[in-house]
Amino acid sequence: MKIVRKFPLRSSAVRYHLVAPATLLALLLLVAMSQSLLTFPILAVNASSSSGNRSSGSLLESLNKAEGVTAPLQSDASATLTGLSDCVGPGGLVQGTLRITSGAVTRRVTASASFSSEQRPSNLVGIPGSCTVTPNVGTCTVTDILVKYEGTLAIGQTVTITYLARVSNAAAPQSQICVRNQVAFDDIPAFGFELCKSLTCSPVGPGVAQPITTEASDQKPGAVLIYNVYTSGATNGNSQNTRINITNTNPTVPAFVHLFFVAESCSVADSYVCLTGNQTASFLTSDLDPGTNGYLVAVAVNETGCPTNHNYLTGDEYVKFSSGHEANLGAIAISQITTNLTICYDNLALVSLNFNGVSYNKVPAVLAMSSVGSKADGNDALLILNRIGGNLGIGAEPLGTLFGILYDDAENALSFNVTGGCQLRSSLSNNFPRTTPRFETYIPAGRTGWLKVSNQTGAIGMTGAVINFNGNATNSAGAFKQGHNLHALTLTTSNFIIPVFPPNC
Repeated sequence: MKIVRKFPLRSSAVRYHLVAPATLLALLLLVAMSQSLLTFPILAVNASSSSGNRSSGSLLESLNKAEGVTAPLQSDASATLTGLSDCVGPGGLVQGTLRITSGAVTRRVTASASFSSEQRPSNLVGIPGSCTVTPNVGTCTVTDILVKYEGTLAIGQTVTITYLARVSNAAAPQSQICVRNQVAFDDIPAFGFELCKSLTCSPVGPGVAQPITTEASDQKPGAVLIYNVYTSGATNGNSQNTRINITNTNPTVPAFVHLFFVAESCSVADSYVCLTGNQTASFLTSDLDPGTNGYLVAVAVNETGCPTNHNYLTGDEYVKFSSGHEANLGAIAISQITTNLTICYDNLALVSLNFNGVSYNKVPAVLAMSSVGSKADGNDALLILNRIGGNLGIGAEPLGTLFGILYDDAENALSFNVTGGCQLRSSLSNNFPRTTPRFETYIPAGRTGWLKVSNQTGAIGMTGAVINFNGNATNSAGAFKQGHNLHALTLTTSNFIIPVFPPNC
């Protein structure tokens, strides 16, 4: 037997046929006629890329017709590898299929799709739990490196095995991703064929992309952004307002972004913004949600509204309060790590964003404010805490009761507890938090401290920020204003449930 390669390996479609020389073909047909059964099937295999062509390409059938011989039903297999976005690049999802037909007799089939070999490193990582078989015959499993199928197919039966894999973040631009497919019928040795596809996404720049497993941070792109605070005046946005900025850093792939405005009372309103490659957008919250205080969640979705792995969103905000507090805060970016897209293919109205370190990055559990200035020195530190969790279709979950520890600069500690809704926002003073002795006594003039806060009864997801105002900032060397996001000391799991419906842009 010999393999004839019909097209170059790097082409958009690759087809392989298993061809028997004329003498061997004649011998096999004579044996089959003498036994009234073709016991060794000639396997015709077509491996095509994202074009989706799945014709059997049975050269044996053509030869039989040319020679006037009626051939039995053929066993065959074909494979495809398709990108799930406009281009395929590091961190992107691909969908693989393997289509197998049993042939003239009932056959025991074993098949596999391997993402690595001794000759080349793997640029693909399988997504466990993503394999489906249509119709539901046999079993299929997916690991990081392998897809495996086993089943018994009736006469002429065809199964289609579908699975998901993610392109490694370390994959070089314009490099290839490959899948080595193997199919075996009964005890006949397996036939293997490789399917490759070139990466087509343009890189965002030189260097290595940020690993998607990097935990939530305002220093990376992601598929979910959390803006820690927004506000606007009910009638006048001049003194109290927020400018939200969001950017799609992917050069070619557009972004559909579902925005959820979570009020401090836990009610939620939503909107959409759509961005082309390399596009940025800005808007004032006074135009969209006037007179409301809260935080904003931005989720990358696809054309149907399902969450997607578009880990290219970055953002920040400029916020100002009538009290004088103002800051430029980066949006906390959370990457999508793995996904099972069938959760949305079933036309579900709701879907869960699981911040568990598997589907998405984890979220902070213990937050820290690294420095607290004295009130006596003119500092007015506005502390902002947000609960990350709940159903954004009907209302987010509240913070509940939180436990905190306030330290002075001599390492002395006082504990306190506070209660909040979906957002807690208050200036540090003798009235908040309640400590003994009071805050302004504990952190006197010329001294500093720090604090940390969490849920004591069980870890909940939180983010937060602090904005300091000091009226002496323009005429005192030691007086400053502005703000930053709080530091995450520990992580936990949480989730948002979001409604699913197509973007309106």
